Amino acid sequence: MNWIVILEWIVIVALVVYMLIWPLIRPRLVAKIIDNLEFNQKISENAQLIDVREPAQFRQKHILGARNIPANQIKESISSFRKDTDILLYENSQMKLTTAAAGRLKKAGFKNVYILKTGLSKWGGKVKQG
Repeated sequence: MNWIVILEWIVIVALVVYMLIWPLIRPRLVAKIIDNLEFNQKISENAQLIDVREPAQFRQKHILGARNIPANQIKESISSFRKDTDILLYENSQMKLTTAAAGRLKKAGFKNVYILKTGLSKWGGKVKQG
């Protein structure tokens, strides 16, 4: 077999593995992933609770006490966050938006960033519905 063909296959396999595994690893590199119980405990400790979904989704239903800052606006809102207080991020169920937001916060020097593992879809705590 030709070495070029072998090298091409190695690159293809590496890319496929990367595309499958990276979305699972990245959230843990930018924030701590926590369950409902720990998330609720941090809410009661007056952490900054941020819903990163779009405003229309936020108005329909959100965790009681949350602020709505869409993930694509986190960078512009950095100055509104306190570095000395935990930041709690959540979205519906995936961790795509929260991971992006947490990455921006980490890049800006925030260290205490947490993501709700199951998202709002499996949240058992208090919510406000509109």
